[in-house]
Amino acid sequence: MFKKKITTLLATTVIISVFVVSIAVHTRGIENMDINDLKEPTFVALANEVIDIIQYVITNRTYHTDEERDIIDKFIDLSHSENQEMIKKELMRIKSKYFANINFKNYDDPNNKILVNELLPSLRKIRERLSETENYPSTGNSNEE
Repeated sequence: MFKKKITTLLATTVIISVFVVSIAVHTRGIENMDINDLKEPTFVALANEVIDIIQYVITNRTYHTDEERDIIDKFIDLSHSENQEMIKKELMRIKSKYFANINFKNYDDPNNKILVNELLPSLRKIRERLSETENYPSTGNSNEE
């Protein structure tokens, strides 16, 4: 009984920590980052792979495999620039929110659909941002108005 309470307390602490980090990410905003700060092939490739995994899991309301978890863990463990860390934290926020709120016992729970419809656009936004970094000329000049 005591062990279960400790486990629940630790899980709650982790969720609160992720929530605090996500507030910091949203305060600064992914859209305000310089594209050149994200342009690192390893980061972009791994981030896209993590997005693919999370998107599949969310869309199908399922879990990820051990191999997929290893890929996500590798991505989390790598050191990144400050702006890349913001993207990483946003991905982890989405993943944490999904696992904290999805009802695996009832696939057809209406709240599951609401959660999926809330999280998938956030993943698309991050993927679009990463796509811009791959196609952006590395001159350092921005023609955005």
